[in-house]
Amino acid sequence: MTPQNYLWQWPASFLDTGLRRLLELKRVEVAWADSVRREFKEAEADPSTAMFTPMVLEIVAERI
Repeated sequence: MTPQNYLWQWPASFLDTGLRRLLELKRVEVAWADSVRREFKEAEADPSTAMFTPMVLEIVAERI
């Protein structure tokens, strides 16, 4: 998927949420999180960028 694709928004929002949580847990430094955000934005601005994410599958089962 490319930044122009609507599906790009899912991993992009996951990145932001994940970084905020890591900062809250004090697992990463602010400077590192800022650099990840900056590099992601740079990649997003490059029209040749493509992202490949793993497929997510949810299975809901009910025992009877």
